[in-house]
Amino acid sequence: GVTERYKIGDHVIGTVTDITSYGALIELEEGIEGFVRSSDLSWTEEIIFPGEILKKDEEIEAVILDINEKDRKIALGIKQLLPDPWEGVTERYKVGQHIKVTVTNLDYQGVLAELEEGIKGFIHPSDLSWTEEIIYPGEILKKDEEIEAVILDIDEKNRKIVLGIKQLMPDPWGDIVKRYKPGTITEGKIINVSDFAITVELEENLKGSLSVTGIGIPPSQRIENLFKVGDIIDVTVKGINNIDRRLILSLEESAKKAILETVTNNKETNQD
Repeated sequence: GVTERYKIGDHVIGTVTDITSYGALIELEEGIEGFVRSSDLSWTEEIIFPGEILKKDEEIEAVILDINEKDRKIALGIKQLLPDPWEGVTERYKVGQHIKVTVTNLDYQGVLAELEEGIKGFIHPSDLSWTEEIIYPGEILKKDEEIEAVILDIDEKNRKIVLGIKQLMPDPWGDIVKRYKPGTITEGKIINVSDFAITVELEENLKGSLSVTGIGIPPSQRIENLFKVGDIIDVTVKGINNIDRRLILSLEESAKKAILETVTNNKETNQD
């Protein structure tokens, strides 16, 4: 029988006779075939179609994973010829550890980075910077670049490691909140003007939103005629938006007075 000649764990040589979308048939000898599932082809690569790495009539080496003598079926594996890189991963890596990784892929979802051959970690865009909103990681990282990161989570069962870059540095937001308490008067540069709000940059990577509605500008006045990108204005901190990490601002009283005077003067000039 099959079990007399073959044992689980044996390394065997066979010939690829057929390739399907979910695996490949391997002839071990006349009348005896084994099957390799796609998931048993590689520890490290997600093989969508086995034909990516196997060819018909090719001779290959494999490991016997299981034998069903009744149905004369043998389950084979190719990745099992090599040790599983995820084995003992929690002995080699710890949450909080700073490590060097290599960027292997970037897209809008985030960054894939290799810790060692066969082990990749994922960096979410929100874990790239404390202060900047990074929409596309390619703004700050390049493929094949070696970077430092922090391990945030290790899920050995699901073969997932979560990494972060901003966690290499302390979160500056606590310091910002202390310096910009409600009631603080400061100046900032206008970086965007819309019909409802003005975005003001108070220092590098720190923005505030100034609502137009509370200023008392008549609806006939165009906001962009009164506030221009690049202008420096005085503002008062009204509150702190911790979720968006922005300050909520109002126009400082003397600046408000000056703007309303400009509106009045414009009206008089137009009437003349």
